[in-house]
Amino acid sequence: MTGYGSASRHVSLRAGVVADLQVECRAVNSRFLDLGFRLSDECRGAEPALREMATQRLSSGKVEFRAAWRVNAGAANSAKSNPHALGAINKDRLDALYTLQEKAQDAFPKAQEFSIAEILRWPGVVSEPRGEEESWIGAAVEAGRAALDSLIESRHTKGRALVGVLTSITAKMRDIVKVIEPKVPEYVAQHQEKLTERLAEALAAQEQAKA
Repeated sequence: MTGYGSASRHVSLRAGVVADLQVECRAVNSRFLDLGFRLSDECRGAEPALREMATQRLSSGKVEFRAAWRVNAGAANSAKSNPHALGAINKDRLDALYTLQEKAQDAFPKAQEFSIAEILRWPGVVSEPRGEEESWIGAAVEAGRAALDSLIESRHTKGRALVGVLTSITAKMRDIVKVIEPKVPEYVAQHQEKLTERLAEALAAQEQAKA
């Protein structure tokens, strides 16, 4: 049976920065249990625990766990006064980028210099706070457990609704049977009478053909 659940947890990235981690758990119908995981790099270590958890509690369905995160906007604003919260400049990478730019300008004199924004976006120039691996794994497992609970509850809710629909249909069928059942002998007699008439007509036509 299909189902969906989600849950979120906070992860400290240090220096006053907090990440909002959200884990989603989706399921569609499948005869056997088929697990899939689309986790951010920080949460990869949580996959074995999530797999074991799902295996213990589910027996069928194509189930997928997804984990994604973003920096908490409120925490990011409050951390702006802390220079370490915005990340540290990697001087080696910065020097390498500067040398690369000089060589490029020697080859292409008309080339524009990097802007500040481009420099800060260059891979490895800014080392952003990422938090501890254990924190990511713990938060992903907790959120995954809550999301799985929500998914199972949604399945139960749909199951109860389906039982209600089937019960209603069955009750209507019983009512129809109660109305029709007393008239069955009459319907059978009418049908037999029609068959007898048709048989008699067929026999008469056969006798006429012989004559």
